[in-house]
Amino acid sequence: MNRILVIKLGALGDVVMSTPLIDAIQKFHQNAELHLLTTPAFAPLFDAWPNLKVASFPRRGWRTMFEIVRWLRQAKFVRIYDLQGNDRTAIWCALSGSPERVGNHNRYPNTHHPPNAWHGQCHIFDRMVAVLASAGISEVDRTPMLPRGKDEQHRVEHWLDSNHLGDDRFAILHAGASIARRDKIWPHFATLAERIADSGMRIVWIGGEPDRERNAKLAATTGIDATGE
Repeated sequence: MNRILVIKLGALGDVVMSTPLIDAIQKFHQNAELHLLTTPAFAPLFDAWPNLKVASFPRRGWRTMFEIVRWLRQAKFVRIYDLQGNDRTAIWCALSGSPERVGNHNRYPNTHHPPNAWHGQCHIFDRMVAVLASAGISEVDRTPMLPRGKDEQHRVEHWLDSNHLGDDRFAILHAGASIARRDKIWPHFATLAERIADSGMRIVWIGGEPDRERNAKLAATTGIDATGE
């Protein structure tokens, strides 16, 4: 059976945005074995995705580079879809031994790519649709998808019930950003939450450990602090 690889490393929003692209690739290669290469932080998002084999490696380090290239060459992928499109993944593709390499940039090592160079001239999702079209995939849904497992669904339902949200309309807000990009933190979440709450919807603040202090302050005014949940 032919093996197909999709590369998507991060970040979180980009990974979620790539899910309809991965779905389109899977439908196009129905008789192939589909693999996803991502980073350890995002691999669990795909635990319940049917017929998708997920491999995860750290993003940086020379040792990791050699391990990934060795893994790529051993797997003998007949086609690689590089949805990350940076210099690092270009090197991986160049050394992969794969005869077909689909990517964003109209240069080596890509064998399939849009005809025009990428200069940020449109939304990156639209560009990725064009990338897939260059490889013969013309049908792409724009709706993100994240299949869920039964255990995960039961855990979420239990959390909703324990917080009396089972029958209520609510908004999920994440008020943080990457630890390395504090400048991306939007300063008006408290005002937004108050306006949403005034409309009759409850607020749920989500995030990881770096968001705990901020979420506690925001939830003290309105909403439920769901940090780490």
